[in-house]
Amino acid sequence: MEETVSDNPEAAGLSGRPVVWFFGYLAAAAVGFLVEVFEMSPLSLPAGVALAATLTVGVRVWPAIFAASFLWLLFVAHDLAAGPVMLVLACVGGAAGITLGVTTAAGIVLRFTKGQSPFGRISDYLVFVGFGAVLSSLIAGSVVAACFSVTGVTDHYVGVWRNWFVADLLGSMVITPFVLAWIGGGDDLGALKVRKAEAVVLTLAIAVLSLVALGPLSEFVGPIASHPLILSLPLAWGALRFGIKGTTVWVLLVSLLAIWGTASGYGALNAASIEHPMPALQFMILVVAGTTFMIGAISAAQQMTERELIEANRRLGARVDERTQALQESEERLGNLSTTDDLTGASNRSYFLEMSKMEFYRARRYHRPLAVLMLDVDRFKSINDTHGHAAGDVVLEALTETCQEVLRASDIFGRIGGEEFAATLPDTDLTGAMEVAERLRQAIDEQEISIDSGVVNVTVSIGVSVISEQTTEYEILLKQADDALYRAKEAGRNTVLSY
Repeated sequence: MEETVSDNPEAAGLSGRPVVWFFGYLAAAAVGFLVEVFEMSPLSLPAGVALAATLTVGVRVWPAIFAASFLWLLFVAHDLAAGPVMLVLACVGGAAGITLGVTTAAGIVLRFTKGQSPFGRISDYLVFVGFGAVLSSLIAGSVVAACFSVTGVTDHYVGVWRNWFVADLLGSMVITPFVLAWIGGGDDLGALKVRKAEAVVLTLAIAVLSLVALGPLSEFVGPIASHPLILSLPLAWGALRFGIKGTTVWVLLVSLLAIWGTASGYGALNAASIEHPMPALQFMILVVAGTTFMIGAISAAQQMTERELIEANRRLGARVDERTQALQESEERLGNLSTTDDLTGASNRSYFLEMSKMEFYRARRYHRPLAVLMLDVDRFKSINDTHGHAAGDVVLEALTETCQEVLRASDIFGRIGGEEFAATLPDTDLTGAMEVAERLRQAIDEQEISIDSGVVNVTVSIGVSVISEQTTEYEILLKQADDALYRAKEAGRNTVLSY
């Protein structure tokens, strides 16, 4: 697919149709003819439209440019030719030169800028000026002047070439940016809307200063105050603040007012020291357009760099957040591995003892009750032998889930051996501990555990011990609960006994 500057929905609409550019070219030529104030217009409106058309639509617009330029040349030179045949030949050759110039120039510009706006970076703008404006004007001026000279339409080749080249060059540098900016997409219009009052004041200031430097208001100020340099500051301000859309409007405004004022005999360019005001006017327009758009391109490049930095920081922040979250999840998993039993999800032995000792010392310090339960699955070895170790694992997982449902959130529950579990019950005396142990025993006894080979029922024996004044270490309390568990086993299993 051919790249164009306006690869957006608008370009696919009216501005993407060659017939629109055909009439646009003729309209620009007619306007240029109507407002022509010198022997030849200082800048060529149709040249600017033709280059904008090829940059917007691509090479496929060439028939429209060729036809429109042929009709325009036919109108311009109809009273200069020696005969109708020579006139048609001159116009065909000239139209071919104009078409060749803009299509060649646009192709090079689009290739270097990769279809992006040529006003977004200083390098792209220099490509636009060198290969767009200059090259297209050079080809068109050379071919038109040669065709007109060979066919006898004119015998002033150098003069025609120079005037055509300069007018096309200025048209490409002033009109083309205006057309491209206002038919294309972009966010520049947002700046104009947000800073509407500032834009209006700046427009009025540029208009007034243009009339002071190059129009009738120059009659009321001195030669220093009416120097064209007074326009440099507001134009630079506009380029920096409002982007390409506003800049094209103000450059075009200054150019038109300068043409009108100079042609009317006003301004610094009509000073006695300037013999030919038109070349001076063209040079001024060239400098104004070139420097202002270069400032705008530099500003746009800086803003693009800032946006890229912001986006890069955003992406970096997102990656840092992702890595931080992954690290936290990894640390959490590692923490769980260091505190949790892999099979059952209960606290492992080391973490259970650590947390239980903290509760033990708190109970001793504040003279609070504390109880310990020791649980052991009855005849667990026979379950493994009969149903396999996988079934034994399922039993342990189910037992853990049941115990955690019965116990409080403040109770500490852990797996301390193969089929042995323990629970530390803060603020629980012997009576409360026996009640909890009995609820655990009953819940497990009533539980039916599904395994691959069917359903199994298990029971547990539970030993209970409570803290006393003589209990100086948590291990003593745990040993007492273990002794009670041993006696419960000897008493027939599925039993709760206290130390």
